[in-house]
Amino acid sequence: MKYNLKIKHFSTHTFRKTFGRQVYDSMGQSHKALMRLNRVFRHSDAATTLRYIGINDDEISEVYNYIKF
Repeated sequence: MKYNLKIKHFSTHTFRKTFGRQVYDSMGQSHKALMRLNRVFRHSDAATTLRYIGINDDEISEVYNYIKF
């Protein structure tokens, strides 16, 4: 194994999804990053891109935890 990856079933699809999440995170999880990835992946909408890169409803709900009263 050339790169010593500890992933059993690595594929180009795995790389593509990992790439998307890395770009999204490195760009500060911004709307701009999401829109760019949406075009790169040629998804029909941003919600599809969010699901594709592994952003789930729990992570989205965590946003509300930042509100202080």
